[in-house]
Amino acid sequence: MKGLLLNSIIVLCLIICGCGRHPYKNSIQSSEQSSFTLPDGIVQDTAVFYKTSVHTYGKSLSGILGLRKKNDTLLVTFFSEMGLRFFDISISKDTFEVKDCLPQLRSRAVIQTIVSDLRTAFLWDTDLYTHKTLFYQNKRPIIRFTYQNDWIFAEPGSDNTLASIAYTYGRKYKLKYTIHYTDYAGIYARQILIKHANFNLEIRLSLFKFT
Repeated sequence: MKGLLLNSIIVLCLIICGCGRHPYKNSIQSSEQSSFTLPDGIVQDTAVFYKTSVHTYGKSLSGILGLRKKNDTLLVTFFSEMGLRFFDISISKDTFEVKDCLPQLRSRAVIQTIVSDLRTAFLWDTDLYTHKTLFYQNKRPIIRFTYQNDWIFAEPGSDNTLASIAYTYGRKYKLKYTIHYTDYAGIYARQILIKHANFNLEIRLSLFKFT
């Protein structure tokens, strides 16, 4: 089943041209300034572990996702509870290196999807987020950032936490994926949900421990 799931992810990540949604195209730009700032993703030299489950088209894969920030590098390992390593990736600000990976996952599209999800979810390259602009959608404040040639929409939560991030692209803000954060333990969300819009891929992370 795990092999079938991994092969399914490879196929799914190649069909990113599906019918996307445009949830922010009718949002209203404000002339006001927002005091909201994005929080730190991971503290330097801290190891964070999340119990992780990947769901796609009725199939699932679970394991432990370990992350550590070392200088300007994010070290990421995903392994099963029995110790089987799915991948080991080193992510810097402008590139990444695959140190170890199951053959089923060694696809350019799959690896790029993994790296993009992790960079966004753990606020790795927010120094590249520019042109901070306040918008309102259904009377809720959202912050739009320019990210390279795309757009990031961040929704503030209570106590200056981050409730969600949406990665969009194009003139009408076509949605690529959304990340939701809930139940914080300090700066770390205990629950993270990554949900893709163009294909059926959902990743759930539950905080296991941080040291």
